[in-house]
Amino acid sequence: MTGHNSCAAIYSTSPATEVAIRALRESDFDMHKVSVISKGGLDEKHLVGCYEIAGHFGVFGIQDDFWNQLWSSAPAAVCFHLSESGPLFIAGALVGMLLAVLDMSSGPGDFNPLHAAFDELGMGVDDITRYLAALQSGCLVLLVQGLQSELEQAYDVLKGSQPLDVSIYLTGY
Repeated sequence: MTGHNSCAAIYSTSPATEVAIRALRESDFDMHKVSVISKGGLDEKHLVGCYEIAGHFGVFGIQDDFWNQLWSSAPAAVCFHLSESGPLFIAGALVGMLLAVLDMSSGPGDFNPLHAAFDELGMGVDDITRYLAALQSGCLVLLVQGLQSELEQAYDVLKGSQPLDVSIYLTGY
């Protein structure tokens, strides 16, 4: 990993997030450093499922086109049900960090690995609370990890894609 620096943006819809991803791709950004987190369209009214057939992992549900495209191009993908956050779909570099945080945890309880991963990325408690609340309300969080210069580039691109919010977090290493 290139450090624990990050840039995070909140989007209200998957189409808005797709615009941001496309803008990063068109600016030649390394897409292996990009992650997306969301409830994946999960709610009480719609069927959503994850499946694996012949080595292909996929999603069935409201946002299946969005997530299937992301998961086919992301270096890693996962669907978790976290006690505080509920079900979450995650695609990208954050998956490895999240699994590492889970490996280091002492087990179940009120531990939230997403909160711990955000903390590792230099986010303060107020920012973490804001991102978790955004996810709970159905928004998507697009996260970019990298060097300061890469994050400055990503910030400029994401700011132009009209997110609800965008911030950079530099941990100094």
